[in-house]
Amino acid sequence: MSLTFYAVMNGLYNLGVAISGPTFGLLANKFGFRRPALVTLFIMFCSNVGFLFLENIPYSRRYFAMAFRFLVGVAAGGSSILNTYWVTVVRGRDAAAAAAYTDAALCLGLAFGPLIQLISSQIKTPGYVFLGFLHIDMYSRAELISQVLIVIATVLITYCFHEEEKEPELCESESSGTSSKRDSETEERPPLDYFAIFLCFFILFMQNTFYANVETNNPSFISWMFTFSNKETAVMGSAICSVSGFLGFAFLIVYVWSGAAKRVSNRIGVLTGFVIRLIFLLGSFSYSGYTGFVTHQDCTHPWCSSTHTISLPLFITVYLLLFSIGFPLLNVHISALLAKQLGSRKQAHWHGLSNLICTTSRVIAAPIMSTALESKGIVFSWYLQIGMIAPMIITIVLCYNRLGTPTQFAPLTSIHRIIRR
Repeated sequence: MSLTFYAVMNGLYNLGVAISGPTFGLLANKFGFRRPALVTLFIMFCSNVGFLFLENIPYSRRYFAMAFRFLVGVAAGGSSILNTYWVTVVRGRDAAAAAAYTDAALCLGLAFGPLIQLISSQIKTPGYVFLGFLHIDMYSRAELISQVLIVIATVLITYCFHEEEKEPELCESESSGTSSKRDSETEERPPLDYFAIFLCFFILFMQNTFYANVETNNPSFISWMFTFSNKETAVMGSAICSVSGFLGFAFLIVYVWSGAAKRVSNRIGVLTGFVIRLIFLLGSFSYSGYTGFVTHQDCTHPWCSSTHTISLPLFITVYLLLFSIGFPLLNVHISALLAKQLGSRKQAHWHGLSNLICTTSRVIAAPIMSTALESKGIVFSWYLQIGMIAPMIITIVLCYNRLGTPTQFAPLTSIHRIIRR
């Protein structure tokens, strides 16, 4: 399989994520979260079965792998709607805490994922053949573990997941009114502040652009900067990813249990997340005052010999700071901020749209950042990221008030009421 074909496979995966996010969001609004979630688990289960028996396909195997990869993307995008279920059951003041619990579960996934890969890598290819047709090797072992987790998730959603609807929040004067007044207030929701919602989506776009750069270039950066072999790079990348997952989980649990998730403003949380990203870039920057230079044999670009190496402990420190606190903090508060802007409306399709935006930003950013790193070098790539993060921080500061309480527009006129009916 060529590198180009592998890139096409990843592109189809992202396409599946982009399509299924808004689609399953609309289905969740109409049918509830349980049935769409079970459908996505079924799609994921079938996709994994396809990968498990991929070795038994005699010809055109890679095209079957491409189709299975697309279905995995569909399932991944569709299952993301469960991450927004908390929107339907919590009040605004509890949104950040609920989002923190959701993101803590994701951090655990990030922690155990690399561990499973490291354990599975101990089984060499071709591995073992079970029952004459099931191949057990370093690739299929992860699929088998995934199947077990899917079955457990299906049982939990089927028998333990009970959907609830949150009651609309009312102020003290409204709480003393009649039920008819409450109903009329619910019907006459203020119009959406599309500019504030656009800012939330733009923040998500920039966040995932930055994440795509770290995700794409981090292996090459670690290998070249610290003169690691491919195996050492894989072990180091898996190790710090796993550690950051456990630390992120611990941080979010403490963040909720200490009450900080309710006390910290969503805008402050988002702003702090971007500041930590800037700290990561400044801490891992190749300053001219450093003494060593990149000498890795695989780094054959003209800029390699003139790029200074950085301290490994310093890089690990700022990396763990970014993935253990920076990303979780931003994920929690941007989700809560978007939910607050949308108010008491059904929001699954809006969060599905945000998932589409996140996927699009990764698809766009990955080749751009990879090309920038290879052609222009590490220093230029870091300057490029700083040039994106710094204006983002300034934008959040300038629009700080607009991102606060959703704008309360004047009541709808009688004509608008007729049109809405």
